[in-house]
Amino acid sequence: MIGLHVLFVYAFKRLSDTVDRDEAVFEEIQRRANLVPPTQRQAAIDAMVLDRDNVTMQVYAVKQKEEAFSNAFNRVCWICWWIIAAGVLYFFGWDVTFWVMLIGSLLALIISFFIG
Repeated sequence: MIGLHVLFVYAFKRLSDTVDRDEAVFEEIQRRANLVPPTQRQAAIDAMVLDRDNVTMQVYAVKQKEEAFSNAFNRVCWICWWIIAAGVLYFFGWDVTFWVMLIGSLLALIISFFIG
């Protein structure tokens, strides 16, 4: 019974990933269809639906690049955070460092909700 919630989280993640991928493919098909004249738009959509695997692979490649950039950016942020933490620890000691980093992390968390 304890491991059942893990199964639900795993299933939700799989379902969420599938829905996100399908939504991204749909948006890409719509974006490409808007590039052709309105009289040919439905034919372009039908052709892209038949070639959905190719569109899915292209969308997946773009998502992987975006995720790689995001991971690299997060890594840089964490490295900066630890450099600041080490500097504060060196200059002020453990007691001050704990509270400065705790409050700074909470402020960063709160600000991240507003940034997006």
